[in-house]
Amino acid sequence: MPRRSGVLRWSAGMKRALARQAANTYVLGSAEKIGAASRFAVLPLTEVAGIVADVDPGHPTLRALSVPILHAP
Repeated sequence: MPRRSGVLRWSAGMKRALARQAANTYVLGSAEKIGAASRFAVLPLTEVAGIVADVDPGHPTLRALSVPILHAP
């Protein structure tokens, strides 16, 4: 599993680098990802412009967040 861990760490680092260059960063959150934890942190919510999700914006987990939620059915 060490190889997979290295790939995940690299992926998180690449996402951080891309976000630093972007004017705004939106997180894509599918129903499977809402409420799931990642092994490696990418960005704090304070650096996210919003979340685009295929889940109802009234979902309890999404309501608890302090960023705009864009519903994409």
